[in-house]
Amino acid sequence: MNKKKPMTREDAARIERANAERNKGQTPPNSFPSRAKRAAEENDKVDKPKSSDSK
Repeated sequence: MNKKKPMTREDAARIERANAERNKGQTPPNSFPSRAKRAAEENDKVDKPKSSDSK
């Protein structure tokens, strides 16, 4: 059974950290760690309602 789990900021940070250790602190723009970070940011936007939505 394959259940998908949304990317979290913690997941993205772990991936970025591991990549930075291997690449002298550099993360190319279209690398997997960059895409993971963007996905985590998008998931945060979806999970958190805007302050104007709460009225």
